[in-house]
Amino acid sequence: EDGYLPGPIVSKTYFLYENFSVPVVSLSTNSEYFWDNEIGLYVEGTNGIPGNCSSKPKNWNQDWERAINFEYFTSDGTPELSQVVGTKIVGGCSRIRDQKSLGFFARNKYGKRRLNYKFFQDKDLDSVKNVVLRISGNDYKSSRLRDAFMQNIVKQRMDIDYQEHQPAVAFINGSYWGHYNIREKINEHYIAANHDVDPDEIDFMEYNNKVTLLQGSRAHYDSLINFINLEDISDSINYNYVKRQMDIDEFINYYIAEIYFDNQDFPQNNVKFWRPQTPEGKWRWILLDTDWGFGLDYASEDYNALQWAMYGSSEFTGWPWSTNLFNRLFDNEDFKNEFIQRFASHLNTTFKYDRVVHILDSMKNLINDEITRHIDKWATPGSYSNWNWQVTVTMPAFAYDRVSEVTQD
Repeated sequence: EDGYLPGPIVSKTYFLYENFSVPVVSLSTNSEYFWDNEIGLYVEGTNGIPGNCSSKPKNWNQDWERAINFEYFTSDGTPELSQVVGTKIVGGCSRIRDQKSLGFFARNKYGKRRLNYKFFQDKDLDSVKNVVLRISGNDYKSSRLRDAFMQNIVKQRMDIDYQEHQPAVAFINGSYWGHYNIREKINEHYIAANHDVDPDEIDFMEYNNKVTLLQGSRAHYDSLINFINLEDISDSINYNYVKRQMDIDEFINYYIAEIYFDNQDFPQNNVKFWRPQTPEGKWRWILLDTDWGFGLDYASEDYNALQWAMYGSSEFTGWPWSTNLFNRLFDNEDFKNEFIQRFASHLNTTFKYDRVVHILDSMKNLINDEITRHIDKWATPGSYSNWNWQVTVTMPAFAYDRVSEVTQD
């Protein structure tokens, strides 16, 4: 009636009397999308399903996606990005935490099919389809940087598929929501962006306490495992066949990293691997979700993670399928010798104590000024001194002893 035509909704965040040492993600959405008992994705609610360490139905277990405005500011307050995207609760058992990990999805229906910003300075990715605000998984109440730290140790030191990282703080509808880790989301779009392949033309699988097909076909994988189980891998002809099916060098790097980290939520879980659907396409493994390592809980600098990776534990006998490939490859002397020699080289270089602690200190310093406010919001990691003990005592102690312990194994 007044002559105005309806237009798109515009969201804008302004920070007054705020100072940050890391970038800021500001999220704006209809409050019911997050908090309504029936449709809210962040609450226990009345419309949920069980799972992810909860035997009772919870809304936050649903695979719901809601529209949200995503704004990104550099640490000095410069606005860099503002667009509507889809968001979901992501992760496994971390969903039970008050602070939850969130995934963001650029789609045509929201206006733009990509997030056109270079979130990660060490990767040549000027835009991405998805990103994750991650609470640090099992490490959410400890260092809050473990997985990103471990991946930083090996990145650019070995050929390995890894996730980049950018520390940040978040706000939801103007409320401070604490420290997060911005991470690449591991899906077909990650593979496409990092390897310049068609995301619709890959085979993509995972171990999540069972073997699961995520995309494509598992026929190539099943054929490889059958061959491994039936043939003598010590024979060079058979071993060379396997090398044509999987990227052996990358596989060795992946296992060196996981074993050094003593990640005990592996290999039966948190394992993703993929191949392009081409005649010469080889399987590659992606380093992810290593939080349960480097001195967290059961992870110990003197634990024989090589034996764990090859055989599992007597306490866990239900997943030989996850250890069989690595175990069988050790029957081949060329594989065994290359693995041992390369591991020894990395112990003397990549995993050298001074280098590892330098990386840890640099990452600690990035978020040091944000941790107290985060603890005030969420009461985890308990206190600044608890957090500081993790990053200045527990984790350096692991790094100090780990090289000699692995050498003895």
